[in-house]
Amino acid sequence: MDFNEIHKQIEASFEKGPGDLPVKYRDKVVKGILVPEDNYLISGSIAAWAWKEIAESKFPEFYVIIGGCEGDKVYLSLEDFETPLGTVSNVQLKSTNEKIQVDEEKHTEEKSIEMQLPFLQFVSKDKLDKLKILPLLVGKGCSYETLESVAKAVKSIQKEFVVVVGSDMTKHGEKFEFNQFRYGIEQEINNLDMKSLEFIQNLDVTGLLEHLGKTNLSNGKGVCLLLELIEENGRLLDYQSYGSEDISTYASLVF
Repeated sequence: MDFNEIHKQIEASFEKGPGDLPVKYRDKVVKGILVPEDNYLISGSIAAWAWKEIAESKFPEFYVIIGGCEGDKVYLSLEDFETPLGTVSNVQLKSTNEKIQVDEEKHTEEKSIEMQLPFLQFVSKDKLDKLKILPLLVGKGCSYETLESVAKAVKSIQKEFVVVVGSDMTKHGEKFEFNQFRYGIEQEINNLDMKSLEFIQNLDVTGLLEHLGKTNLSNGKGVCLLLELIEENGRLLDYQSYGSEDISTYASLVF
């Protein structure tokens, strides 16, 4: 996808979602957002609600961008990231925490962080020269102790940061190998998601960790790390479903 195409998709996402592009005033205080990590044509308009909040909030020293992957640690990249909209600089903060492992190969294989960067670049047009990220991939096998330890390590940096985590809510159907419900499927999925969102909005990490066994939140452990990193309750901006037989649901939250 080239510069013009991705730029048009992002603009269309704002028009279809919030209804207009972000204003230039940066007077809000945002600590983090949760957005979908799916194709922009499917979930971009949902993500745009949260990205508009980022665009209209105070600019931090860096953004913590959280994706998901296999493994039982949190995997850090120290390299810059390239997108069709240009280069995103890595803040290059090294850690001695044994739960954080530098693994460039995992970051090359896993593209969930790259899904968020064009939106971040778009809403940071006026400050691209100052834009820096701390890219973290959270292993699905991470324990609570690992998440807690990594959160403490990030917070100890004592720089102002905003957290961005990408995760889809539920993907139900044969296509996704998750066929938990047979009757009243849409309502059952909604109930499942509303429970997930309740835990997320209330920063209830323990509750969400227990709930993950019932759902297939695509980056559940990454969401848990988000909740460990921030202290402000979340607010749901948008929630939608896509599909009929194979159903995907998405949410956009700001903290």
